[in-house]
Amino acid sequence: MIIRHGIEIVTRSFYIYIFIIYLTYCNYIMIKIISGIQSTGSLHIGNYLGSISKNINLQNKYQINLFVANLHTITVDFDPTQARQNIIELVKIYLASGFDTNKNNIFLQSEINEHAALGHVLLCHTTMGELERMTQYKDKKQKFVQSNQTIKIPTGLLTYPILMAADILLYQSDYVCVGDDQKQHLELTRDIAIRMNKRYGELFKVPEPIIAKVGSRIMDLNDPSKKMSKSSLSKKGIINLDDSREEVLSKIKSAKTDNLNKVNFDYKTQPEISNLVSIYYGVINDHFNLGLKSAKFNKTLDEEVVPIDIIKHFENKSYKDFKEELLELIWNILDNIQTNMKKITDEDVMRVLKKGKDKLLPIAQKTLLNVYQKLGMDI
Repeated sequence: MIIRHGIEIVTRSFYIYIFIIYLTYCNYIMIKIISGIQSTGSLHIGNYLGSISKNINLQNKYQINLFVANLHTITVDFDPTQARQNIIELVKIYLASGFDTNKNNIFLQSEINEHAALGHVLLCHTTMGELERMTQYKDKKQKFVQSNQTIKIPTGLLTYPILMAADILLYQSDYVCVGDDQKQHLELTRDIAIRMNKRYGELFKVPEPIIAKVGSRIMDLNDPSKKMSKSSLSKKGIINLDDSREEVLSKIKSAKTDNLNKVNFDYKTQPEISNLVSIYYGVINDHFNLGLKSAKFNKTLDEEVVPIDIIKHFENKSYKDFKEELLELIWNILDNIQTNMKKITDEDVMRVLKKGKDKLLPIAQKTLLNVYQKLGMDI
């Protein structure tokens, strides 16, 4: 009897041991995504669909390592008195949106010094020509033209892509969640990684991009030639995540369309309604709207509503009908986020950020140490 009992204990212990090894192995081989978002204040629906919603939808299939890119925030003018609160509010929005910190990580970029250290090493392996060719740099530097036509460009604006490369390569990620406007920066990141791997040996995993075909670049509601931005002169073209239902209703009603009154998805011939369809695509596939997606399109959790489905859904319907549904979908997301945010404390945010830092810091340290060793910089 004692022998049999002992065998049972040993057997159970063996299976527990095997199970622990299995979990460790799964965690090791789990495909990892790195993603970052700047803490620049109030977020809008373009930020949500371009980053937050995308990460939430991917988090059950991948491990998401998300960082608050507060070092990037200071590349242009910023308000230091609001910086800390902006970080807290951003993390609260992610948590309120359903980011699962039991399976994924969120951390503060500036709390891991290896970002800046690796950034300098990468900078020394990049040319001025590569940085000056970046489209975002060309566009943004025009904002710094002085009245006497001299240009005072912050150096951080030029080197921004290098810090972004360090953010990505530091964690040996498989994929990077980026917006369409960041694709060129990721290509530079890959070029640097390949270049340094070839010269020094295996240093970095060369990541692949995850860019949504539709909805990765949301444009202004009143000017579809410009990206939705909180710096826009007219606030009517931006739907903020803290807007009231009445504010969202007003902005959707006044959103620019054309005189065809036909829902279509063709940016060349109908850019205004195409932008709204792009927003509809993003919000109907959001996790908060699974019930509405099923009711309106008879789609399951893993089935995606695509633009052609939306066009068919609104066939023989007016822009008024379209805007009413768009309002319903957007407000359902905002209402959920605003309600959930009230339950999250500053202490919750600090706890989550510390947990993320504790998990990611050893990975960053290991990568940087390997770089230093391969470059002969260690003693």
